Amino acid sequence: MADLTLNQRHNSYDVHEHLRRQIMTGRLAPGAVVSQAGLARDIGVSRTPVREAMRMLQNEGLLEAEPNNRARVTGFSPGALEATYFARILQESAAFALAIPNMNEASLDKATSAFDAMQRAETRAEFDLWVVAHRDFHRLLAAPAGPEIEARILSLLEQSTRFQYMLNSTREPRWWIQRDDEHARLLAACESGDAAGGAKLMAHHLAQSALMTLEQFAEDGVARGASIVHARDLMMRG
Repeated sequence: MADLTLNQRHNSYDVHEHLRRQIMTGRLAPGAVVSQAGLARDIGVSRTPVREAMRMLQNEGLLEAEPNNRARVTGFSPGALEATYFARILQESAAFALAIPNMNEASLDKATSAFDAMQRAETRAEFDLWVVAHRDFHRLLAAPAGPEIEARILSLLEQSTRFQYMLNSTREPRWWIQRDDEHARLLAACESGDAAGGAKLMAHHLAQSALMTLEQFAEDGVARGASIVHARDLMMRG
């Protein structure tokens, strides 16, 4: 916990965001036990904001309460992944279809820049930078659909972050480069104005990510993936 550095002026929301980032990126590993007193001491705040931050993280399903003011970082949840990607497939694919006709040169340039940033991170094998660029890429593909939709897609993207880090801990080095062709095809759909084709590409792309993660972590991955396949097929039927 030595890399957690806050101070007494930070409130529970600051502590929550800090701890949430540690959990989402795997720096606080699944199964790790944390205590209010220990966290307060390590990050230099009082126990009150730590207690409230831990309560918020419990409500998000990222911590499980234990006796003596302790909590345990939750492990992989097939149900949580399935719910997140079910929503992403339906909402992000539809948002992409809405966004494509509204894309102009400026919005296309931003998405292209994010894709270029992903490739630079791949070249340097810097997964943290790739995650940020990847999130920006997907957000920017949805942005022309409107700010409210963009905000909703961003929320789902952030929920996906933990699953990406979990997968990265088990896959071969730089596995994320293998998705480049799909990202390039999404960008090409923007350039050609193919809204219907773009929605189908997005549904397939997201379903592949979800099913790959379920296969890696869930004993009943095939059964659990049924709703993912259903959402994908629904969007691909147009």
